Amino acid sequence: MNKNNRVAVAAKIAISSIILTRAEGPTAFCGIPHMVSRMSDAQIVLMGMSRECAPVASDKVDFTVTYEDGHVYEGTYSLGKFDYGDLTGHMRANLNTRAQIGLDVPTLTFMRSIDRGGSQRRAALEFLAARNLA
Repeated sequence: MNKNNRVAVAAKIAISSIILTRAEGPTAFCGIPHMVSRMSDAQIVLMGMSRECAPVASDKVDFTVTYEDGHVYEGTYSLGKFDYGDLTGHMRANLNTRAQIGLDVPTLTFMRSIDRGGSQRRAALEFLAARNLA
């Protein structure tokens, strides 16, 4: 705490790049990587991709978020017709769920270097606390 009784908050590690690649859906749009550097831009890309989704189907979009410290988060986003594209919410929900139930976090490459005797729950919470998801 500082002299004003406020807790100092450390700056969060920023996103370096985000790559979105449609894995399912119209073949003309699959396999083309879209690289952006902000979550708001990723949302725009996902919203654009959602226009080509079938009305009752969900297409898959593989994504990789690389942080400035070199840590990488990889996952798959299920995209529906006119989806809002909330990649931040998707990542946060996944990490929170894994933190609550203590599951391994296989989508986080940094997990491979963590002592396996340590807490998977702690690792997910630390990732959430240290990195900017927005």
